[in-house]
Formats: sequence, structure tokens, C-alpha cells
Amino acid sequence: MTDEPGVDDGGVRVLRSHLSKRAASRHPRRRLGTIVVLAAAVTLVVAVVWGACSVLQARDQAEAVQATLAATSADAKAMDMEALARDLIALRQQSQSLDSVVSGPAWSAMARLPWVGDDAAAVQVAGRALSTVTRATASLDQLLPQLAPATLRTPDGRLGAATLAASASALRKLSDALSSARDQFTALDSGGLVDPVAKVIERARSALEVAPESIAALAAVAGALGSATPRDYAVLLLNSAEMRGSGGFVGGWALLHVDDGVVSLTSVGANDVLVSAGPLPVSSLPVDYRALWGASSTEWQSVNVSANYPFAAQLTVAGLARLGINVDGVIAIDSKVAAAMMAGTGPITAAGVTVASATADAYFTRAIYDQFPNGVGKDAVALGLFGKMFGLLASGDVDVKAMATALLPLVGERRLLLWSADPREEEALAATPVGGQVPDASGPWSTVALVNGAGNKMDAYLTARVDYVAQLCRASLVPSTVTLGLTNAAPRRLPPYVDQRLDDPSAPKGSTMSLAFVYGPVGSVLTSATLDGRAVPVQSGTERGHPVWRFDIAILRGETRKLVVSFTEPPGSSDQKPVVMAQPMAIPEVTTATLGSCAA
Repeated sequence: MTDEPGVDDGGVRVLRSHLSKRAASRHPRRRLGTIVVLAAAVTLVVAVVWGACSVLQARDQAEAVQATLAATSADAKAMDMEALARDLIALRQQSQSLDSVVSGPAWSAMARLPWVGDDAAAVQVAGRALSTVTRATASLDQLLPQLAPATLRTPDGRLGAATLAASASALRKLSDALSSARDQFTALDSGGLVDPVAKVIERARSALEVAPESIAALAAVAGALGSATPRDYAVLLLNSAEMRGSGGFVGGWALLHVDDGVVSLTSVGANDVLVSAGPLPVSSLPVDYRALWGASSTEWQSVNVSANYPFAAQLTVAGLARLGINVDGVIAIDSKVAAAMMAGTGPITAAGVTVASATADAYFTRAIYDQFPNGVGKDAVALGLFGKMFGLLASGDVDVKAMATALLPLVGERRLLLWSADPREEEALAATPVGGQVPDASGPWSTVALVNGAGNKMDAYLTARVDYVAQLCRASLVPSTVTLGLTNAAPRRLPPYVDQRLDDPSAPKGSTMSLAFVYGPVGSVLTSATLDGRAVPVQSGTERGHPVWRFDIAILRGETRKLVVSFTEPPGSSDQKPVVMAQPMAIPEVTTATLGSCAA
């Protein structure tokens, strides 16, 4: 009740309503703003709740993917092909679920927000890339169980050629998908991402670094073994105790025949047979190759003098043709690969000598010279052992799992090389470590080809380190550098056959001569070169677009020499990754490649 006469409760309500309407009519913008703020707040709450649910879904899916990836890795190492096929099916389903969550509207909205946007966008890229890769595995579902060692060979010992051919096609698709995923991860800048997301991105980059090329190499090998037409392969047996640019000196060779899944060894021979065929026909190789390597380019002893393995393979094909031997491909292996193969065959005995996986590498590079100090009888024993090994491999009487486990780490080290006369196969191989090709593309890339210039077997004791610092910004005019460190760690009292100096018989015993061929990036220009701090003369040439600088380095027993080569290279960007292609040596070469700061 009110004390004012003539105004009852209803009147008050009417009056208040009237005044409210008048106020609203006077401030329409204020009311609209209030509505907008309220709506925005509600929308934000809904978005946060929706985004939170999406994040939780993504977390659950990501955890499921991680668990399956761990199982996939374990089953692949165990070569349990049936389990691996099941893993890939589960992984495909889980990755597609993850991709559907992070590519949905809630996550896309988060990708446009400040602070969290970059992280959300990076997760979207990861989800999309994983889904792309796993979809590419679909054609392997039925093939993997057939690739199990127990089922790949038929009862009569033949390899399943049709299965291998089909798997080659499936693996090529997977390699393409992995390459696409690697490009997507490479384009991401993980510098400003939160730690958990950044770690996932970096792990993915690391995992994808050589995966496309490794899978492509497997595809090429499967295609070669599964070929519908008979094929013949030359196998070069490389001795790392005497270095050449793409591996060791060719100490022997063998011929393998593949026909409808049957692999057979047709012959094994010493390098004298090759030398007897006369000079190598090099006219089909580029002019810069012939100019760089000179007279040695025609010698069988230097068939693999270049760091570019396809040149060695092409010369091998041409040289064998002069002996009436026609081959469809050339395989090169060193003693570490032979040791890995013996993990599958078991110990090998020939001419009273037994070697096993654990002893084969040391035997072929060192111990065999103690046993045959003047070299007489050495080749017969070595070739006998290799012949027995290839015979067992061809028969299929091997522990495939043990051999694969021992071989896989060596693939990326260019110790197992393969060249194919089939242009399509060779194109796929060339981009892989197994192809052994020196790339001709521009960019921060280098390698050092060490060639034994003494005619001895001292490289079994040679250690090498290559450090490449690439300066890609030109404003500061700071040159890039390749630093080569060489140490002669040979013991005393070596057989004369090992530490001889055919290049200089008067040189101290235990010394050696290394010819270092430094490959600069395409378009680079030499500015200076020093050996142990003193300027040294340089001989120059080119190969596949790379300048190649030669230095002759004599190394006494126990001595370390340091070569520093400085050069300018074409401008690049900070996201380019410098690369050093390591040379496969008896003592594994140590390499580093870093991007310089270009500080003035």
C-alpha cells in the first residue's frame, strides 16, 4: 500500500511499466549491447565446453593411436605379419577417428583463437598426416600375412613372386603417403608450440626422416624379386680396408639369377677376371665424370671411385658386357652386410676357415691379412666363404627375422646398394640410401669421398669425422665450411700386404695416403682450404652439378690431420636442413651438419 491517495498497486505496476518503456526507448543501444554481451558470453561458454569435449576426445583418440603404434613397432620387429596387419587396421580406424575430431568445427574454431590457435592447427596437421599415411596401408591388409617368412616361400623353395610384385605396388603408395606427411610436418614451425605438441611434432619429424626412402627401397627390392621376367644381378663384394668413393675396393663379384621366385647363384669370381676384360668403356658417362677421375675412370680397380653409386653400376654393366655377361642390375655389399646376412645363415665354413656373424666383419677387413700376410690364398678363402653364404641365401634355409634385424640398421648407411636397369625401378631407388645417388638438386648438401691412394689395406684403421656448417644468408658474407678430421689408428707390426705404400715405397711404415674429394653444394664457390692450419693446393672438378675439390693427405701411424674447406654457397632459408652424406667405412664415419647463424 502507498500513502499517496489515488494510486493503488495496479497503478504502480502500470507506472513502472510505462517508465521502463520510456527508459528503453531513450537507450535502445544500451539494451542491444547488453543482449550482445550476454549472447557472446553464452556462445563463449558453449564454445569452451564444446572445445573442452573435443580436446578430451582428441586426447583419448591420441592415446589409443600411441598404444597401437607401439604394438605396430613391436610386431614389425618381430616380423609377426598377421599381427602387423591387425595393427594397421586398428591404427587406420583410430587415426581416422582422431582426424575427424581435430578437423571438426570446434577444433577449427580453436585454430583461429589467439594463444592456442597455433597448437590446435598443428594438431590438425598431425591428424591429417597420420590419417593419410594409414589410409595408404589398406592394400597391405591382405598381403602382409602372405609376406611372413613361413608362407612367402612355396614348398619347393620358390619365393611368392606374385605376392612380392603386389607388395611392391602397395609399398610405393605407402612411400608416397609418408613423403607427403613428411612435407606437412617439415612445414610446421614447432618453436612457439606448447611442449607436449612440440614434442609430438619433433618425434614425427624424426620418424619420417628416412621412412619414405626406406619403404621405397623395400618396394624396389620386392619388385625386383617379384619380376615376371627372369633377371640376372651382378654382386660386387666391397672391401672397406681399401676405400673408394661409394664403398670399399671391389675384391670379388658374384652373379645371381632370379626366375619365377627362384634365386640361384651362378658364379663367384675374383676381381682379376674383371681386370682381364680390359679398360672400362666410360664414353657413356658424363664428360665431367671423365675429367674429374681421369685415367682411374677406366680401371676396374676404381669402378666405384665416385661417391655416386649409379656411375659404378653403369660401368659394371658395360664392363661385364665385354665378358659376354649381361645383367639387369648391380648390387654392392660390404663386410658388415655380409655379417648381417650370416646372422640368418649361421656360421660359414670354407677351406678350413669358419666365420660367423659376430666375426665376419673383422675377419674380412683385418684378420684375413694376418692369416695370409703376402696375400697368396686369401682370395680363394674369401670367395669360398661368400659362395657358401650366397648358396644358403638362395636356398632359403635362413633365419629371416635374425637377418632382417641385423640388416635394417645398415640400409641407411649405404652399405647395401642396388641399381636397376629398369628406369622406373631405378628412379625409385635413386632417391633412397640403397640407391646411393649423389643428388643434383641445389641446397645445403655435402659429402667427402675418401679414396685410398696408397694401394694398401690401412683404411681398416682409418677414422674420419666430417663437420659441415652451412651459412645460407649472404648479407654477412660468412663462408660455409666442411671440416674433415682423419686419424691413422693402425697398430704396429702389420703384415706388409696391409701397410705397403705403392704410391711412395720410401714412406714410413704404417703411414698411408688418403685422397679426399670434398663435394660442395651445387653452385658453391671455394674461398680457401687449409690442412692443419696451412694453405694447401686444390685440384677441382665437377660431378652432378657439385664442385668437387681434391686434397692428397698423407697420414703417419698415430697421426691426426685436419682439413678445413671454406666456400660460399647460394642463398637459402633458415628452414633448410644441411645434410652430409656419410661414406660407408670400416670404422663408421662420424658426421654432423648444422645451420650457421651468419652473424657478421
